[in-house]
Amino acid sequence: PLTLCLALVLVLGAPRTIELLKNLAKHRTEIAREAEWGAFGRALPPGARVAAEWGSTHLYMYWAPQATFLNVLDPIFMATPYPQAYRTLRAIFDGHEPDIPMALTRELHSDYIALPTFHQNARLRERLAADPRLRVVHQAYTSLYQVMPDANAGFVLDWHVVPAGNRLPLANDVSLGELAPYPRPEDPGLRAIEAFVDANRLPAPESSCVGLVTALPRVDDVTSPVYQLTPYGSTRVWLDQKPLLAVDQASAAVLGQGITFPIQHNGEPQRLTVLTCPGPQQRTGFFLQRR
Repeated sequence: PLTLCLALVLVLGAPRTIELLKNLAKHRTEIAREAEWGAFGRALPPGARVAAEWGSTHLYMYWAPQATFLNVLDPIFMATPYPQAYRTLRAIFDGHEPDIPMALTRELHSDYIALPTFHQNARLRERLAADPRLRVVHQAYTSLYQVMPDANAGFVLDWHVVPAGNRLPLANDVSLGELAPYPRPEDPGLRAIEAFVDANRLPAPESSCVGLVTALPRVDDVTSPVYQLTPYGSTRVWLDQKPLLAVDQASAAVLGQGITFPIQHNGEPQRLTVLTCPGPQQRTGFFLQRR
């Protein structure tokens, strides 16, 4: 039985071993990886706080000892004492977290994220590449992104919550002042990076759809501003009393993959109403960005 088990291990490990040998053969005449990791280390300033997966962190620590890292040891040493932080870290690297800069800053107290450029999660790579609040600091064998404050000016964040049970859209004579405001962070540092309208901040059941409404800024008669809606789950949008668009499939709120639409200005105050429903991982919310 022991011989059979060892043989099975060898067979199961063969694809990874072949991939490793090919990679080593490709770089047999140069120390490309070590030179690249050295450049990665020099890209990090002293005291930088970096979120990373534990499988790669020992390498990052060696080449950038001036920085601090999540997560160094086996995941159990993070998951047990800090379960919420560990869930956030996993949601980011599994590609489920739509608002990576906010999660890094608020939950993980980090201002950088590092990962192999060939990271197997394609959705995570798409999120990182398209988010204007993340700056590429280094990109070769390893990718390093920095959270950039005050890069969220184009996102619409001032919303009011429509009480459950109300028919949408609300009548024009309903004042937005009668509705509860969407809860934004009190911390100015978090306000400087927020972008995702996260319905999970509201005290509604996770399985419920959420209605929100915002007043659009006045524009001149010539301008027709263009917006992009990027929802996590199915979503409906109205301009005043008129249906504007509908997203029936969950798109997981990947920036750059939303629906772009113009707003035709009519010279009067206008409202945008959104009904957004839970998507994968019971996440509810959207990005609305003025392009």
